[in-house]
Amino acid sequence: MLNIAKKVAAPDEQWRSRSGFFGIYQGVLLIVLSCLVTGVLVILIAVRGHETRAAIIDAFLAEIGIALVVAGVLAATVDIYMRFRSELEHARQQAEISESIFRHLFGFGLNQSIVDELTETIFASKLRRDELALDYEFWDAGEDAVGIRLTVNYVVVNSSKGKARYLVAHYFENTVSITGPDGFTSLRVDGAGHALHFEQPELAQLTKRAGIRRVLVGPEIDVPANQSVRVRYCYETVRRMSDSEVWITTLPASDLRLTVALLDEKVATLSFVPDASHRNEPELVSDAPETRSRLLHWRITNGLLPYQGVVLYWCPSDMLANQVARDKGALGGSLVIPMSVPRVD
Repeated sequence: MLNIAKKVAAPDEQWRSRSGFFGIYQGVLLIVLSCLVTGVLVILIAVRGHETRAAIIDAFLAEIGIALVVAGVLAATVDIYMRFRSELEHARQQAEISESIFRHLFGFGLNQSIVDELTETIFASKLRRDELALDYEFWDAGEDAVGIRLTVNYVVVNSSKGKARYLVAHYFENTVSITGPDGFTSLRVDGAGHALHFEQPELAQLTKRAGIRRVLVGPEIDVPANQSVRVRYCYETVRRMSDSEVWITTLPASDLRLTVALLDEKVATLSFVPDASHRNEPELVSDAPETRSRLLHWRITNGLLPYQGVVLYWCPSDMLANQVARDKGALGGSLVIPMSVPRVD
């Protein structure tokens, strides 16, 4: 009986649907006819004072011209504005839908503050870093001091469908009062129509000091959709013989390469232990201080999230040789001690 009732009711529902459609159509048709009739009456009333047919035609053409001008002004202003607002609203709705999907799929069982942090730092970013490389150089800077030069190389990739802005800004910290180099020495930005090269003394205008921080605020550049820009900067500073350096990425990075070059005999006796604010420790690729090149090489092949990075520790090798010989595994096997330092087994 229920199926029969549905079959009987279906034609009635279709008729109501058609009646509603024809009702709307009739309403629109009445409005159009009313406008046309009213327009004709207005034209007849307006041309009563003209004596000749030519004058009537001229007046009618003039009114048409005015109407076309008004329509053109509206199309050039109101229509463009409404289209712009519609595109903005569409983009906003897409962002809300994407965020809602993320929260539903990945936010299950997570605290809301964690979900918000993931959304803001990872999924809201249009940019990422590829080919991230940190190249350190060490040399003797006097008693109980070493000079350091860090060259940072990376490629900023815009993986979104629209243009993205990127501010080239970096800093480092100087925590010692030893006299020596203390500042940025070069900055290069190349690619996607950019060719910006800064050296000293021009670079000093982009650098400021804030306590122990040396802050470089470079240019803000446009990165077109699906394009990339290579950034390279360098700074020099002084550290103690037993000290550390920290480098954190503020953008997602696909991987990281870390090298240390030892430029003279004194620093060749240093031991290095890289650590990471990451689930994986830096992997030792080469143990070159045991050769003549004095070059160390580590890498992290997994992706890095924003505000993850590496910490490079170093000290004279004789301070760690005995301890490492007892428990080298506690440091993940990444510690490098030159062969010239005796190890106690």
